[in-house]
Amino acid sequence: MTFSKSYNSKRRIGVGKKPISFSLIKAIASMRKTCFNDDGKPESDYKHNLAAKDLVILGRLINTWRKVVGLQLASKTCPLKLFKGTLYLTVADSQWMQTLLFLKAGIIQKLNQTFPDLKIKEIIGRVGKIPVEVEKLVKESAWPNWEDEEITEKPKLKDQELAKTIDICQQKLSARLKGLEEKGYRLCKVCRANVTRSKDCVCAMCLFDYRSDIRMKSRSILAEFPWLTYKEVCEEQKELNKDEYGYIKNELLNETLKLVDELYSDLKEDYDEDTADMLRKEMIRGIILFTGLTPDKVDLCSVKLKQLPDKKWVDYLKLCL
Repeated sequence: MTFSKSYNSKRRIGVGKKPISFSLIKAIASMRKTCFNDDGKPESDYKHNLAAKDLVILGRLINTWRKVVGLQLASKTCPLKLFKGTLYLTVADSQWMQTLLFLKAGIIQKLNQTFPDLKIKEIIGRVGKIPVEVEKLVKESAWPNWEDEEITEKPKLKDQELAKTIDICQQKLSARLKGLEEKGYRLCKVCRANVTRSKDCVCAMCLFDYRSDIRMKSRSILAEFPWLTYKEVCEEQKELNKDEYGYIKNELLNETLKLVDELYSDLKEDYDEDTADMLRKEMIRGIILFTGLTPDKVDLCSVKLKQLPDKKWVDYLKLCL
């Protein structure tokens, strides 16, 4: 199968497109359901006659509505449909309908600056219930205005443009942190870079690094003393949990099983006493990790089958003993 050279890869789904928020999808889906009666037939009223193209336009408007009209008005109004240059809105009550009349000209101007292709000429509002999903979407997008943030004092710079850029970045960062805090997030107290909702204010990355350090130290202990119990290891690493202890022992056992297989293969091809001695030591180590027995209780000459982590070791013992 061949493809035309004129194929435009940018038209592939998802390429160069900004992801749509889950709340926006739910909001549009909720409004799409109102397109039909209980018997499944489309409503004739304009507010229910939403085709696929209408839904795309509606999604664009809803997604940027707060930026166009502000948080307060966005929570009381909702784009419903655009038809022949007229934007129909759902308005929470008659009082906000009056407010809309005073602000209509400015809103039309901002909409045409944001969406010049829509060519909006008129706005008509009708009192109705704002969809719950739309209210949630507006609430999620509500962030403090960065321009209202205070500018902290900094060393003076000769480059005024650079100084202004730094101030703007600092204001935007402060506003973003405030917005995150309102939603229950806090800066990680360890790295001060990631945000988290954990009670101890430690982000997942720092927690992973911390636990990794505990596991690494515990692994070093068990690698040298594989017969130690969980309680005995915890005397050195108090914060190690049982799951991590079991994972480390299982990891060490798997490594030992692999090494024993390799040593047996080498020994089978060319018998060497040093290799045989190493094989015996690794098998003892594997039995200790598998059973928890101490070294003085492991005797390869009288070891029981149930103590072997791998049944193949019966043949291995015949070769190395």
